[in-house]
Amino acid sequence: MSAPRSVHLLTHEFYPRRGGIATYTLGLALAAAEAGYETHVWAPQAHELSAQDWPFTIHELPFPGREDWSDRWALRRTLRSAAVDWRQAQICLVDPGPLRLWLYQPWLDLPQPAALSLVLHGSELNRCIRWPHRHLLLKALLRRARRVGVVSNYVGHTYLRHYAARPGQLVRVPGAPLPGFQQVQAEREEHPRLRLLTVARIHRRKGQHRVMQALGLLPPDLRRRWDYLIVGPSRDTAYRSELERLARQHGLRVNFAGAVPDAALPQFYAAADVFVLASEPHGASVEGLGLVLLEAAAAGLPVLGTRTGGIPEAVAHNVNGLLVSPGNVTALAAALERLTTDTALRHRLGQAGPEWVRTHFSWQRNVQALFSDDVPPPCNFPPATGSN
Repeated sequence: MSAPRSVHLLTHEFYPRRGGIATYTLGLALAAAEAGYETHVWAPQAHELSAQDWPFTIHELPFPGREDWSDRWALRRTLRSAAVDWRQAQICLVDPGPLRLWLYQPWLDLPQPAALSLVLHGSELNRCIRWPHRHLLLKALLRRARRVGVVSNYVGHTYLRHYAARPGQLVRVPGAPLPGFQQVQAEREEHPRLRLLTVARIHRRKGQHRVMQALGLLPPDLRRRWDYLIVGPSRDTAYRSELERLARQHGLRVNFAGAVPDAALPQFYAAADVFVLASEPHGASVEGLGLVLLEAAAAGLPVLGTRTGGIPEAVAHNVNGLLVSPGNVTALAAALERLTTDTALRHRLGQAGPEWVRTHFSWQRNVQALFSDDVPPPCNFPPATGSN
């Protein structure tokens, strides 16, 4: 039986909310519509999107997207009452919220689509592995799935250590930058100071404190050459206060820009000289890939990252960026010092980024892998070098 051309993406996080899942869902939806699929996105607070001219259909979910059980129960109720013939549709569970609901599908009378696919980003897989009952429920769900997408070799390798996969079932679908970042390189601003950029929510796993500690280790004359710009929402007030204290302690010029709309992001990349994401594992939470690293590379920025999770797949060391061990502030400071003093290195790494991204990352390939009738070729999932 051929796979239906009607694809329904279920998510608890979507535009205009900024985050890896929201960006991933939007990129996948745009590519599916471009490939000719009748594409539907089921997302919270979709009334905010009515003015957008999307090439797919938006269905509003009546909850704010907290990923708790009240949200999941509302998702169940909405899908059960929808005027959709699910037997003629594909459902894709794009984020952990719908995935956690579908773990209980046999008992909750959820829709039975013609084909079910899901995308694993890393942290939700780790949590299922750690909890025995979730582990068993996920194992049963995976047997019902037509395709299982993983965003990196790191996630795929973790998956195969704990779960089985049928031939052609497990596919690598890492995402890619959305349109708009590829034009930034030609629009780069000239300014007298060096600007260091992080785009991520203010959270300890994202490592903003490590960046400030590393800047504090630089010789004073080099430290004074940097401005540090942090773009992303701040929900952890204690951690935000810690970052402000570090900025004062080391005499750093730090600008907390907060959450910004997607449309405004390219101008932040255009204003920067170096992008840094000093992620480190935090409990079960891990950086499955890091779409912002691909955005920065596509924008022509040299990228500084850590060897954790799927980051070594987004940053090729000494090709489009530099990699250091997570939590190693001394190594991070040494990399920053190299990027401060070696203008030719910054330019070489930045210029390699756009071609690196175009060659290795494609939304169109993801759509083909998840939804088409073609049986994907076998995937090898070696552990990323140095990943945790």
